[in-house]
Amino acid sequence: MRQSVAVGALVVIVTILCARDTYLAGYPGRWRVPADVAAAGSTAVPHDGAPAWAGGVNCARTFTPGAEELGRQLRITFAQITRVFGYECRPNTALPNETSQHGTGRAIDLAIPVRDGDANNELGDPVANWLVIHSSRIGVQLIIWDRTAWVGRLSGAKDVPYTGPDPHIDHIHVELNRAGADLQTDFFRKP
Repeated sequence: MRQSVAVGALVVIVTILCARDTYLAGYPGRWRVPADVAAAGSTAVPHDGAPAWAGGVNCARTFTPGAEELGRQLRITFAQITRVFGYECRPNTALPNETSQHGTGRAIDLAIPVRDGDANNELGDPVANWLVIHSSRIGVQLIIWDRTAWVGRLSGAKDVPYTGPDPHIDHIHVELNRAGADLQTDFFRKP
């Protein structure tokens, strides 16, 4: 009897530890950039900040040409993107004295259907990974998807946990630097 109780207790402990490790590893949890994708996207991408908020006088009034074109091309390439949205003249939620990149017109949001109330990594990860791989050609300076921010200007590991107010489980946030926004990167130049 004591042996079966001890075995049962051991099974429970192992189950709890495995579940804890699975949760901490991010499955299904946050987006993890695979090593081959990280290597392909390792080139530093110049980062351009946003102007001061100043009550909205620095807002672009619409998407920049690069953001508009990137969104169009991504919709054609990835059927799982249900819509491209995101222009909004507002302050940055983390830095309220700064205009949001949505207000500059250089940020787009790519709607990805959720699964069971959480990010659908089968649908969203391929899009986010593609953006990392092509980041320097496009001018992608920031990606936020499923509790992870990929920061193009960093050296070494560029993906970090994102703890902002919106976990980005139903959309991928993509920010372009000024060159990408103005169609001045290799991606937008036609051969």
